[in-house]
Amino acid sequence: MLPEMPIIDRDGRGAVDSRSRGRPASIWILLASLSVLILLLAFPQSPLSWLPSLTRSFATTPNLASAPKEAEPDYSDLFDHILFYLSNYYLDLSRAQPVYLLKRALSAMENAAEEIYVDNADPDKPFIRIHAGDKFIVRSLSRVTTIEGAIEQLKDIFNFLKSNYHGKVSLNEIRYATANGLLSGLDPHTLVFSPKAFKDFSVHIEGEIVGVGMLVGSRDGKLNVVEVLKGTPAQKAGFRRGDVILKIGEESTVNMSVTEAVQKIRGPRNTKVVLTIKRRESPNSDKMETNQITVTRDRVLIKSVESKLLPGNLGYVLVRNFDKNTVDSLKEHIQKIEKESDQKELAGLILDLRDNSGGLLKQAAEMADMFLSSGNLYYIADKKEVAPTEAEDAGNEPKFPMVVLCNQGSASGAEIVIGALQRNHRAVVLGSTTFGKGSVQQLHPLKYDAQIKITVSEYLIPDKISIQENGVVPDLLADRLEFTKKAIDLFPDTHQGTERDIERHIVSKYARHIAPIVKIEYPFIPPEEDPNAPDPFLSGDLKPMDDALVQIASKLLGIAIADGPGKKFRSDLFLASHQAGVEAILQEQYGQIVKLLKERGIDWSAPPDASASASKDGASKDGDSKDGATKDLTSRERPALELSLSHELIVRPPADEDDPYPEKNLLLKARLTNRSGQTIYRAAGISEADYFAYNEQEFLFGKLEPGQTIERAAEITLRPTSASRNDLFSVIVKAPGFDGSLAQATHDVTLQAEEFPEFTYSLTLLDAKKNSPITSLAPGTDALMKARIKNLSKESLKKGVALLKNEQRRDIDLEVGRKIIDDLKPGEVQEIEFKFQVREDSKEEAFKFEFGIVSSHHVTGLSREFEIKAAAGDGKEFKNDEELKAPSIALRMTAGGKEYTAADVLVTDQDFVDLCARIEGNSQPYQAWVTTALLSIHEDDNPDKIYFTRSKEDSQTNEGRPAEGQLSGKDCSFELRVPLKIGQNVISVVATNDLGLSRRKILFARREPVKTVKEVTEKAERK
Repeated sequence: MLPEMPIIDRDGRGAVDSRSRGRPASIWILLASLSVLILLLAFPQSPLSWLPSLTRSFATTPNLASAPKEAEPDYSDLFDHILFYLSNYYLDLSRAQPVYLLKRALSAMENAAEEIYVDNADPDKPFIRIHAGDKFIVRSLSRVTTIEGAIEQLKDIFNFLKSNYHGKVSLNEIRYATANGLLSGLDPHTLVFSPKAFKDFSVHIEGEIVGVGMLVGSRDGKLNVVEVLKGTPAQKAGFRRGDVILKIGEESTVNMSVTEAVQKIRGPRNTKVVLTIKRRESPNSDKMETNQITVTRDRVLIKSVESKLLPGNLGYVLVRNFDKNTVDSLKEHIQKIEKESDQKELAGLILDLRDNSGGLLKQAAEMADMFLSSGNLYYIADKKEVAPTEAEDAGNEPKFPMVVLCNQGSASGAEIVIGALQRNHRAVVLGSTTFGKGSVQQLHPLKYDAQIKITVSEYLIPDKISIQENGVVPDLLADRLEFTKKAIDLFPDTHQGTERDIERHIVSKYARHIAPIVKIEYPFIPPEEDPNAPDPFLSGDLKPMDDALVQIASKLLGIAIADGPGKKFRSDLFLASHQAGVEAILQEQYGQIVKLLKERGIDWSAPPDASASASKDGASKDGDSKDGATKDLTSRERPALELSLSHELIVRPPADEDDPYPEKNLLLKARLTNRSGQTIYRAAGISEADYFAYNEQEFLFGKLEPGQTIERAAEITLRPTSASRNDLFSVIVKAPGFDGSLAQATHDVTLQAEEFPEFTYSLTLLDAKKNSPITSLAPGTDALMKARIKNLSKESLKKGVALLKNEQRRDIDLEVGRKIIDDLKPGEVQEIEFKFQVREDSKEEAFKFEFGIVSSHHVTGLSREFEIKAAAGDGKEFKNDEELKAPSIALRMTAGGKEYTAADVLVTDQDFVDLCARIEGNSQPYQAWVTTALLSIHEDDNPDKIYFTRSKEDSQTNEGRPAEGQLSGKDCSFELRVPLKIGQNVISVVATNDLGLSRRKILFARREPVKTVKEVTEKAERK
């Protein structure tokens, strides 16, 4: 028998690397200037030692225990083991569409490695061609009629790869990525964890691990303490918020990533680690002092619960997730706030489960049972039966009234608690509909400490109601209407990022439509956040009464308490008997909304014949009027409304004083005229677009008198674009009392290409004391690395960052590893220096470095890993003054007999374009590939790789070629017919040379009907 993992419900997708290609060689280059928070914790020796062994046995269990422990074992039978678990445990294999699963797997495979691509461009042909570099095989899809057939095809393809693939990404990494592509075709939560990914995942369900207990962040290449947790070794050792960590042990932290720092600070329990830190001598002093602090690692509790005593003897408890300590922590917090109130029991409790993504199912069930003496907690429905779990009467369950807060981030285990308390009438549920993850996953062990997380069942809340994809609908459905400085968000987004929006989500046969009892809308003005302020949850400094939803909850509890102390609380009876009180809260909140809108020049008054019930929702996106008070208006004649759209580009000074780049904004304008003889109330327009920036923008017109015209605008901050593009957006106008659209218009926006920075550089290694070039590093060397950086683009690089990073931090003490590049003009060269020392006792044969340049404004850069051999070591000597740059790419597309470059707007009615690409390796061999993707807010697929090539010897020289970035005639390294889908097609060409330097070029091609093409072309020509 093998031990089984407990049922878990926290999603792990994203932990497995899908190897998105064509980026700079190391992600640290792109993220160097961003702040990241990671808890400095370490795993115990047996991270799963606390997990109980369950009793289920295997009929033909794979022999996993005998697998040897190797650094990189070839897991050739991974797919056999996946098939075993799917066949024996998966909830519903009838969902499996074998050909679809295979295509998902192959899509993940080709995105996992540069040299692999799958030619499946013609959907009418029942075969595919799998390329590995210059080799390929052809396989038929016609015989893939079962999931076993799909698995056999994958095994066959990997046998081909084992002999013919020679890339840098390991075959195992590709295999794990491919497996997750396959499993993603079943549902979004079934997946495989590689050994490393599972180790990272275990932190989130363990709850208690070994570490020092503080959070660190990285900004401007410096590692600093962001938060010190109470009662932890870090606090006892004297660490403070704001400490800059200079060294971990004897290793410099210059340009050290947060993840790397965490790994180095982690360690076994009762061992010590020495951190060298820099801090101000006193809070008001400018002088800095450097200290060494020794801290002993110990068990650290990851906090999942925090609480606060509120006025009126009310308790507020925030639960962020469910780990193995959550229920005990909840009990402790309730006892703590009861002690603070000098009362035997609280008068009422607000249980905040907003943004609680789940965790351990057992903990969720125990939490619900804390407040229930009887009743059903949940059901588990697997492929064979529906089994109930009942509450147990402990005799000490609290009787106080409760309000549970939830939102779209409340998922899985949180939904069990919410559903159990709601359906047993123990608590009023207030908030927005929850995430809707009703599927249950189990972990099963694979070889080499890998794991498969597989959907085995779904849970149902009491009354056998599935929450899968539909979520728990609150008793009081509360829409949060946001009022920021730049915009108003009055309507919930249709694409909300819940389970329903995830591709291939499970549709339950136990689903039932549930409607809320009351709908409440409340205003929300985001507070101005202080980036230097401590995290309120971690510091324990919660201020729940600043939260509008908590205020509403406390008012509801106040009404319940007024019914009399000690009275048994039933949420259904409470809501039925206090409709007037709930209505008063609704009116109060809506009055605040109308007031805030009026302050911004929007008349949101209700029609004069509306009842007292308040709502904004006549302009609901689903077309259904949610305002019962205006149903009598549907008999009116439909008004004639005229809608026109326009846009303008606005350039403003940078929002950040340290940012030299101006802020570019797009102002989308909607102008509505009432051509009818009747007054329209609460009219609103909402945009629809495939490009996320233009989608679901709101134009709040409000009240329109006959003949009146109102113009509203939505402002969007633009991201830099390296290729010109044309996008469509539509605006649909609705109003209370009228079904469907009252007016609709479509508009296109053209964004012109910007010049993105491109660099070349050379490195020179010097002995700092002698100021002379060296080609190797001897122990005790004080070294300088000089970098000469040249701007190849036509625009100045106003602000960039150059970084030098080293791997052997114990042997290399990097003193200066980060430099700001200011205003590097076209063709100009800037020289910068990095300093480091080699330790006297170094025994290394070679030293690994990485050098990179990045423009954070354009989120693009160039990086390369390289080695410098030790003076006494074998290997190549460092090559000084070698000019290094990524391959150059020049692109041209032809559609309808007309040629287009990245600077041109391409809109066509054809189903293909012809792509001409010229790649220059700059005296280095290169490889290049092409991907396509359809821009859509609903697309969830990998880009489709449609071509791969390697350079030929005769293409390595620029002799006789046009200038870089230009094309002449038919001067193409390769030509390719690229298929187009209806909508915005993104065509990417990536080239990388043998030095690991890469470059990407993007083209946009929008395929639309002929009429639209003509209109856009004429408009572009006029401009």
